[in-house]
Amino acid sequence: LVEHLGSTVLAILDASDLHKKLPGTGIASHFSLSWDTGSLGRAVFSKHESLVAICVQFVSAETGSLEARCLGTPSVGARHDGAHQAEIVLDALSRHPCELQLEELRCRLAAVGGDGAITKGGPRAKHSSTQSAEILWHRVKGKQTPIAVWGLFHRSDRAQVVAAEKIPMIQELLDVANECNRLFGVNSGKVLLRSVADELGERALAVDTLSGTRKLASLAAAPANLYRNYKTYFAGMFVRLEYADRGFGSQTKKSLTEMGRRLSEGSFIVFMLIFEDISRLVLSPYTLLVQKLAVEPWIQMAHGQRLLQSLRQRQAHLRKIRPVIPWPNKMFLSCVATFLAHDCRLM
Repeated sequence: LVEHLGSTVLAILDASDLHKKLPGTGIASHFSLSWDTGSLGRAVFSKHESLVAICVQFVSAETGSLEARCLGTPSVGARHDGAHQAEIVLDALSRHPCELQLEELRCRLAAVGGDGAITKGGPRAKHSSTQSAEILWHRVKGKQTPIAVWGLFHRSDRAQVVAAEKIPMIQELLDVANECNRLFGVNSGKVLLRSVADELGERALAVDTLSGTRKLASLAAAPANLYRNYKTYFAGMFVRLEYADRGFGSQTKKSLTEMGRRLSEGSFIVFMLIFEDISRLVLSPYTLLVQKLAVEPWIQMAHGQRLLQSLRQRQAHLRKIRPVIPWPNKMFLSCVATFLAHDCRLM
């Protein structure tokens, strides 16, 4: 009862903020709508039904800044087509205390958006989509050209995925990170990693689970995960090999030896160090920004320009040091490997 009353009060306050008149114009703010479908729980195939999370973005009369509020999470129902989804969103808006009926939406709705499943994107888009954003726009605005926005986070995610697919070392980094998660992130592997960390006097850091759908997050997490756990992973491979030699576990000595070779290969270590630096200082801040709903367009654009400038600077730096450092030099790579794996002996 207390939770229900609390959520009802918050919904009423959201409605009050949404309908407040702006001091400079004397009218309530125009707003945009975005929504996305998802299931409850962390499993890929959830036992619960799917929901439609509906958000509104508007200019606050109190702060003058762009704000985002969640207006509802109705069930998707049995049908998943765009027309049905648009009707679910409209019905949820009319039932909310803000009472956004068609006439109100016709006057104040400025844009709609979501990911590629919600909006069809531009004329060159090749993905399949329910186009529920465009359907809702036409339902409200008639024949006006839809102002439907494919979310910046999802567009950035697709751009980075396409770029990553062209670089074999990034694929290798993601594969090694996933394999380390399988060996040391679940069940007995988690206990093994904690024991190895205690033996080495290191902190037993959590092993990140990489996203299967959001590569933008994985590209930022994978190198950091490998870098901060490298000592314990490196030593843990010796323990895994000892387990296999004694007949424990399902891994074979051949597969573990191959995994250890990939983890300690010189060019992989150098790439991991460079990419971890770029991910932590450049990609991660941008990822955190574009995930937010209430960010003004000029701020997004400025951050995007800074991202490109920073990447170009790092590209120039790498080109300068390339002739200085003998990349094929085994001694240099061995030094890097020794630095990372220092004191990884369990003897």
